[in-house]
Amino acid sequence: MLRRLLADAPEDLRIDAELVAIELVTNSLEHALGPRSVTIAWAEDGLLHIAVLDGSPDAVLTPGHSRLGAHRGRGLTVVGAVARWGVDRGQTTKTVWATLTY
Repeated sequence: MLRRLLADAPEDLRIDAELVAIELVTNSLEHALGPRSVTIAWAEDGLLHIAVLDGSPDAVLTPGHSRLGAHRGRGLTVVGAVARWGVDRGQTTKTVWATLTY
């Protein structure tokens, strides 16, 4: 779905968007409860918005601090290097979102 949406976008944006989407979806699958949904959309301001909703509003999301040699814990730090991201919490859900500049 993402590749089709970004077929005509610059390669660096496609690569960054795939990385962000994979990280946000993986975090939801590994650390949150369902239901889940993914929204990817171009905004009128030319920004690309990626959002992942899940059923765990109280699950804490923080950029990790991994040890040398660790294979986990850097994902949100990498997302923060290529996009602006945040969390919107509801009573029964949370949405982790990221915005990439075209």
